[in-house]
Amino acid sequence: MINMKKFLVFLLVSGVLVGGPLYYYYVNYNTTDYYTQINKGGKRTYDTEDGNPDARHYKYEYQLESFNDKGEKRVESFNTVEDKPLKENAYLKLKINKKKGVMGWEEVTKDALPKTIEEKFSK
Repeated sequence: MINMKKFLVFLLVSGVLVGGPLYYYYVNYNTTDYYTQINKGGKRTYDTEDGNPDARHYKYEYQLESFNDKGEKRVESFNTVEDKPLKENAYLKLKINKKKGVMGWEEVTKDALPKTIEEKFSK
């Protein structure tokens, strides 16, 4: 009976030690692919460094409709990291986390879009 209790405690502790970090990773870093097209210009803004108005870091902010593989629509906001706009009419694959929003993106060709999404952008 004592061995069974020790075994159950071991299983519980192991489950917490393995499951806790896995759950944390899933919530904070798991992403879903969404696709968008740069069909309107971004808004040029800047951040200042330590409140110094002369040290400006320019970026472009975008707010665009995006679609997942199932065709579900979502409006997403994201920024560039450089002082140049994204290429007009380019297709992007966005990596979206439910908690943090857009975690990253990459440009893709129209041929790389799923068929359901390609139809959304051809309108």
